[in-house]
Parts: sequence; structure tokens; C-alpha cells
Amino acid sequence: MEWAGTKTAAVVAVAVVSFAAGCGGGGGGGDRLSKSAYEQKLKAEGSQLKAAFSSSDIQTSSNLEDLTTKLTSLQKELDQSASDLEDLNPPKDAEADNAKLADALHKAADKFGELKKAARAKDQQKLQQLTQEVGTILQEGKAASDDLKAKGYDIGTLGEG
Repeated sequence: MEWAGTKTAAVVAVAVVSFAAGCGGGGGGGDRLSKSAYEQKLKAEGSQLKAAFSSSDIQTSSNLEDLTTKLTSLQKELDQSASDLEDLNPPKDAEADNAKLADALHKAADKFGELKKAARAKDQQKLQQLTQEVGTILQEGKAASDDLKAKGYDIGTLGEG
């Protein structure tokens, strides 16, 4: 029998991809990035995250071990993207939003860790609760991405979907 939590985890993964499709960084610090350089960093990291989620193909997880392995990998990708964002020196008007995006990605990574635990325990109720919590976190990130867009930043598909 296929593990029922796979679909819940897949829904979470799709939501994170929709959120992260245009965000991220690439490290750096140092001099403040120009607007165009910052936009490029966001798009590049977002593409990397989207590729990681697509290649994990979490929906095809046929067993618990496979699912937890994929969740672990995706958790690492989210944390790395959040750290990359934190390492950026964005334009002054993007600093607060950049910090909010990084925070949302770190929180999402933490929730993926909790999803792994719930999956191992086969706790459907906890999986559903965590899915809702991830949705709340993604809304926080979407608010920051919407703010960047309102400021004229082209950040790709971040927050769409």
C-alpha cells in the first residue's frame, strides 16, 4: 500500500516551488548589489530551487525511506538558499524584504524537518497541520516578494502560482 502522506508532502513541495521559483541568492556580501545584479541573483537561486524540487519528484515516492530522503535533500536546498540570501548585500530598499525571504525559506526548511518526523511516524494529522503551517510561512514570503515587485524589482515567478 502506498504511503498516504506522500501526497501531502508533494502538495507542500509544489507550494514551496511556487514560492521560491524566483528567489534566492548566490552568496557574496561585500559591496551593495545593484538592482539588476540583485534581480539576477534572485532569479538564479530560484531556478536552482525549482530544479531541485522538480528533480526530487516527491510525488513518485513509493515508500517512507524514499520520501524522507527526498525531504532531507529539499530541506538542505531550502536552508542553503536562505543562507545565500542572507549573504547578499541587496540594494538598500530591498534589505528588509530580502531578510523576510531568507527567514521564510529557513522556516520552510525547518518545517520540512518536521514533515520528515511526521512521515516517519505516519502521523497524517501532523502532516496536515504542517502543510497548513508551511502555507502560512509561504504567505509571509509572498508578502515580501510582492513588496519587492511593487518597488519595481523583476524577481521572476516568485510568489506566483
